[in-house]
Amino acid sequence: MKLVTFTRSGKQSYGFVDNDTITDIGQTLGNTHPDLKSLIGDDYPKLISSSADTAPRVALRPHCSSFYHLLPTPTR
Repeated sequence: MKLVTFTRSGKQSYGFVDNDTITDIGQTLGNTHPDLKSLIGDDYPKLISSSADTAPRVALRPHCSSFYHLLPTPTR
């Protein structure tokens, strides 16, 4: 599974890549896990699995304008 942090319509989110789409799990888990770092710190395979069916799917291009390092939030 390829996890990504991306920007779509000016809003940063995260999800996983499936062929030519991204399943935007940040839309469904964002209230409890605002970024991938917080998701990975939890039981993320179970969380991803439980939210994947209801998460929106978006085309990689042209809808996602920017991609970031997997964990863009520095730990300091």
